[in-house]
Amino acid sequence: MPIETVPEWMAGLEEEDVAFVRRFVLASGSLKEVAGGYGVTYPTVRLRLDRLIQKIHLSEDTAADPYIALIKRLAVNEKLDLDTAKVLISAYKKTKGEFMASLAGLIALPLMLLSLLLPVALAVALQVWLCKRRSRWLGLILPGLTLLASLLILLSMAAFTQVGASEVVYDEHGAVVEEHHAEHWEAFTGAELGAAGGVFLVANIPTVVLGGIWLHYKNRRDLREEMKRMDLQDLE
Repeated sequence: MPIETVPEWMAGLEEEDVAFVRRFVLASGSLKEVAGGYGVTYPTVRLRLDRLIQKIHLSEDTAADPYIALIKRLAVNEKLDLDTAKVLISAYKKTKGEFMASLAGLIALPLMLLSLLLPVALAVALQVWLCKRRSRWLGLILPGLTLLASLLILLSMAAFTQVGASEVVYDEHGAVVEEHHAEHWEAFTGAELGAAGGVFLVANIPTVVLGGIWLHYKNRRDLREEMKRMDLQDLE
């Protein structure tokens, strides 16, 4: 059955390569007979066959980069010297690596911003939804939680100021007779108080934002109620 489609490895061969394959097949794979037909030595035919094998391997390596495969093919065909091919491939890989690193950075930056802004947007949306409910006090849930979280952070910082000391009494033989363990709290220094205040202020930024949203909708609701009262008085 004739071949309808030329194999990919054969499509990449040049005319002289195809002619060599034909001679090799007709000679039943005898390199000596092929060498006699060309009128060259056996090592020359062996080298030609090795280069042909390399070409076929390159054409079948579909995972290889097209540019690198082209450079290798040119080097195999002796249209490009080996040192130049190595320099070109090395420079290409370096440039490609830098480009991929830059591309990864460009992709990672929006993802980082999205990961930071998405929770904020969800919290704001939830706060707006709570503030629009019938009970005005629902809008104080999230500000109260963030305020509580900031206080817990301060308490955790204060826990590190607790210092413990042990006192051990030994007898004349070196054995432990009595051991006392006492803990006391060290006072905050000025720098520690400043750091704690800064942490408290930063931790309460969400409290201020969410509280501002609650106050905005509370004032709008109060304004609507006052307008309704005025309308009712006008009807009287």
